[in-house]
Amino acid sequence: MKQYLKKTSINQFEIEERSMRQYNYPDYVVHKAKHQIFIDTLNNFGSLKQKFDTESFY
Repeated sequence: MKQYLKKTSINQFEIEERSMRQYNYPDYVVHKAKHQIFIDTLNNFGSLKQKFDTESFY
């Protein structure tokens, strides 16, 4: 499931970013950075889940 989400997200982000460049979207750089944060979060999900499972948050 994680790989599917990652793959479809990357595909969608590429389409969206291409359109933003084509139409000179003024916040392109900021929006692209948010895409990267999302992908990085997906890549780190396993370690984040393990940390959540082993540490107390109370």
